[in-house]
Amino acid sequence: MAAWANRWRMHGADAAEVKAKQGKLLEGTKPPPSEQAVINLLADAGIHDPIRFFASLFWDAWVARRD
Repeated sequence: MAAWANRWRMHGADAAEVKAKQGKLLEGTKPPPSEQAVINLLADAGIHDPIRFFASLFWDAWVARRD
């Protein structure tokens, strides 16, 4: 979220506009609180050895194994 906020500020958004945009972005979504939370979710599903190989603002991509 910080990267999005920085991008919007660089394009002239004030604090109120940044807050409004963040609210709109999060509307209907619930991003995981941390990378460890994602790893825990994967482990609960029987998926192990996850490696995050891509991250861009709101999106991450992982490769992992499942027995």
